[in-house]
Amino acid sequence: MELAAGHVESLVLAGCGHHPAEETPEAMPAALTAFLAPYRDGRGTSGAFSARGARAGAATD
Repeated sequence: MELAAGHVESLVLAGCGHHPAEETPEAMPAALTAFLAPYRDGRGTSGAFSARGARAGAATD
């Protein structure tokens, strides 16, 4: 994913296979909340572009 995106983080949820929301219902929202916090606070939207060339957070078709 690092070749296609500028901000990639990996996280291994212990005891989880292919369905993190079902297999680790407490850990999944906590991980997403921590990852998305900078975007919610406005610190993570520094004009980064996705692999498709759209501005992060911008609406695309």
